[in-house]
Amino acid sequence: MVSKLFVVVVVACLLAPVAADYDYEDELASEEQEESPCEVDGVVYDHGDVFRLKGATRCIQYLCSVGNVVIYKDACDFKNECFPVNSVFDIDCATYTCIKTRKEDTTLYSIKPQKIRCKDSKGRCREHGDKFSSFINGRQYNNCNCNIMGYMASISCKA
Repeated sequence: MVSKLFVVVVVACLLAPVAADYDYEDELASEEQEESPCEVDGVVYDHGDVFRLKGATRCIQYLCSVGNVVIYKDACDFKNECFPVNSVFDIDCATYTCIKTRKEDTTLYSIKPQKIRCKDSKGRCREHGDKFSSFINGRQYNNCNCNIMGYMASISCKA
C-alpha cells in the first residue's frame, strides 16, 4: 500500500491600519537607501553592480549592496587560475587547498599544500618510496626513487 501525504501551507497577510501621522517620506528615504550607489577609488558603482578592484587579485569580485561594498565571490589566485575558498584541487601531482583567513582588518588568501607526490615518465603520480622511471634533463632513467620531505618532492635516480 502506498500512501501519500500532502501538506498545504496557508500564508495569511493581515493589513494593519495606518496611523494618521504615518510619515511616508521616511519610507521613501529607506527605499532610496536600498538603491544607494557605492564609490570606490573615485569610481561609482550602482546598487547590484559586481566589480573587481584595480590592483587587486582578479579572483575576488565585489558587490555594491545598499551603498556598501561586500565580497561577492572570492578565491585564491594560483598558477594563473582562480580556486574557490575551501576548495581542494590537484596540480602536477600535488593536492592543495585554498584558505581564507582574517588577521585584524586584513583578509588573507593562501594556498596550503595537502599532499605532494612525484611524477614518473608516464605522467603518473607516485608516492614516497616508489620506484619508477623518469625523464631528467631529456634523458630517461629507469631506476628512480620518489623522496618526499615536508612539502618538497624530489626524484633520485641511479644510472
